[in-house]
Amino acid sequence: MSDQLRTLDANLKTEAEAYQQIQKELQKNATAHKQFTAQLSENELVLKELDKAEGETGGVFKLVGPTLIRQDPHEARSNVGKRLEFIRRELDRLSGQADSLTEKHARKQRQIANIQSNIQEVKAKMAPQQ
Repeated sequence: MSDQLRTLDANLKTEAEAYQQIQKELQKNATAHKQFTAQLSENELVLKELDKAEGETGGVFKLVGPTLIRQDPHEARSNVGKRLEFIRRELDRLSGQADSLTEKHARKQRQIANIQSNIQEVKAKMAPQQ
């Protein structure tokens, strides 16, 4: 095997490992995005329920350990609003990260294809010599 072919094989292995790492990062990102999307829906539902409960005399309660503690409805709404803001910011950050990772993924894919074609060319040139 020629030195050029060994070098290309080593490059291919390195790029393939980097490609797999990017795939893992994309999967982590997708999982986190899914979790935050679920939390967003959950918190939006809580906000709707707080709006409904505003007119009722029962009040709003917060579960702290095994105990229900009365909570000011405005404070509860404020807390949920802050949580919604945080979740939306995280979703935006994750979307940007996913775009960046997708671009890296495609770039690595092209690099791997290029290395594979170079390997084929070297092998084709070596075949007549054998």
